[in-house]
Amino acid sequence: MEYLLVFLLAIVVASLSVTAGLGGGVLMVPILALMGGFPFPLIVGSVLISITVPALVGSIGAFRRGEIDFKLAIMFEVPTAIGAVTGARLTVSLNEGFLKILFSVIAIVLANEMRKKNKGNSDDHYKSKFWQKIGEIPPFMILHKKGATYRISLTSLIGGGFIIGLLSGMLGVGGGWLKTPLLVIAFSVPPVIATGTAIFMILFTALAGGITHLLAGNFDPVLTGVLITGLGIGSIIGNSMKPRMNSAQLSRLIVFVLFVVAISLFINGLMEFL
Repeated sequence: MEYLLVFLLAIVVASLSVTAGLGGGVLMVPILALMGGFPFPLIVGSVLISITVPALVGSIGAFRRGEIDFKLAIMFEVPTAIGAVTGARLTVSLNEGFLKILFSVIAIVLANEMRKKNKGNSDDHYKSKFWQKIGEIPPFMILHKKGATYRISLTSLIGGGFIIGLLSGMLGVGGGWLKTPLLVIAFSVPPVIATGTAIFMILFTALAGGITHLLAGNFDPVLTGVLITGLGIGSIIGNSMKPRMNSAQLSRLIVFVLFVVAISLFINGLMEFL
């Protein structure tokens, strides 16, 4: 019964994550930890190995639809990887519960900014003064994709990538849930391109982390098999849902998933103190 529940949850998580380009690890890890029954290190390893499936399915779908900005992905992923290595080394000195609660606050802030942007009018590229300043730090890179043109602050992109990697490395989860809203809010990247590019970047993060845990034997074979099956089915569903959604609908979905991430991380972090 426990594995059946994991299977069903994995379908839901993957369908939402692939569509919203936020990755499934940040949702799946806290959910499994709250359920109990599995040691936390095995949860992290099993999830990282498993999310390569939805990341791969999502990337293939996004590539076929022309939704991946490869130049943007490379510029964003390199500093993220450097930050992740640094963050992993800092983890030992920080309380895990505190980190999860911190992450939940960040998710709420990003969700609220996405909500205001979508409510204001996605066409006028709403930004608060803070995010406007973030997007206006020189030098700039002008990118074009699917008929859209957007200006990227290289300083903010590289700095943001490092910070996202740093935070993600501390907790052992991917940074897609941070990258997608940042691209939309700060740089006005169209949601469809932001989600496609983010899911492509998650693929490399998941592969690197998954292979490391696989070689170390740091995973539960049955749990991993259940997760791969559920996440695989969910990713196919999510991949078919995304082309049917317009930018406003996609933005609302991202906001919803971010709120779910915030709640799950907050509850999981609170449990660490009880």
